[in-house]
Amino acid sequence: LVPPGEEGAAVVWNENNSYGDGSGGEEAFAPVDYAYADAETLPPLATDEYGQMVHELFFEHGSSGINGAGKKTLKQFAQDLTAEGGAGDVAVTVVGHASMRVDGVSDPEKRHGINYLMGQKRATAVTKELGKLGVNPAWVHAVSKAEDEPKPDPGEKSQEAADRRVEVYMDGR
Repeated sequence: LVPPGEEGAAVVWNENNSYGDGSGGEEAFAPVDYAYADAETLPPLATDEYGQMVHELFFEHGSSGINGAGKKTLKQFAQDLTAEGGAGDVAVTVVGHASMRVDGVSDPEKRHGINYLMGQKRATAVTKELGKLGVNPAWVHAVSKAEDEPKPDPGEKSQEAADRRVEVYMDGR
């Protein structure tokens, strides 16, 4: 862990309701680490590094609120997951995503920081909902991909709408 204000400090939503490093100074964002030099060396999207994707929920712009259809999906998933005496042999990873759009922000690092936080808020909202539904929080891990992994095939949705999502993966069972 790196204390706020030092190089490499994580971006946090601080008590002043602004994005920054928690030190109270200027807004600061963790540097973006692009591990791949070009598009040909990028790994395939929607890999199974977290297991098998079992659900996908979509969100409104700038929102981490779960809609009725999403809550229904999560309720059924939680019931299935906790059936048969629990899910101790299962790992659930909730991956939050955001679209490229951040109204009024042109700085790419600041946009990435805001999108990272939005993806994390979405993943956390789903994780908390699963907890309310009886899923042991120790089984669930929430991560954010910000805008780094656009949905490869948006289908009937616009690319932006398709990117505002959470993917729920299950490994085991």
